[in-house]
Amino acid sequence: MQQVNLGMIGGGTVGSGVFHALQQNGELMAARLGVKIAFRKIAVKAFDEPRPYPIARALMTTNWQEVINDPEIHIIIELVGGTGIAKTMILAALQQGKNRRHRE
Repeated sequence: MQQVNLGMIGGGTVGSGVFHALQQNGELMAARLGVKIAFRKIAVKAFDEPRPYPIARALMTTNWQEVINDPEIHIIIELVGGTGIAKTMILAALQQGKNRRHRE
């Protein structure tokens, strides 16, 4: 089965909820889509910030550029919000080709 690797920027309330939902429903989604979806890296403000759902420390980084520049990440999810730094992050992701379809 093909796998799509996700990178996420923002691991607070919404980000941890998205992570949790995919962990809980990943197998069902893969069965329905025919594609396995896996988180590869998640950028957070701080490792110890409070979040409703835990995120494995091994997935986290405090450097959002690590997520953008990881060649193994196919899709970036931005959950920072606003138009300042969030815009910069998304433009950087687009420049890295994260808008192109993944094919194996």
